[in-house]
Amino acid sequence: MQRSDPALGHLRGDARGSPRALRVDRLDAAVMLAVVVNTDLVHADASLFDRLYAHEDPSRPRFFAYRSRCYTISAMLALW
Repeated sequence: MQRSDPALGHLRGDARGSPRALRVDRLDAAVMLAVVVNTDLVHADASLFDRLYAHEDPSRPRFFAYRSRCYTISAMLALW
C-alpha cells in the first residue's frame, strides 16, 4: 500500500517505475522562463548601473566585493 502525501501531489511515478518524476506542463515552463528572463534582465541592468556608478571611484574593487556579498546573502536568505 502506497502512502500518498498531498503536499507532494506534483511528484508522480513515471511509466518506467521511477518512484518520482517532476512533471512540467506548458504553464510551468512559461512561468520558469519568465522568471529566468526577468532575473537576468534585472541583474544585467544592476551590473550596468553599478559599473557606471563606480566608474571613477578609487575603491571600485571594494564596492563590487560588497555588492557581490550582498547579492549572495540575499540569495541565500531567499532560498532559506
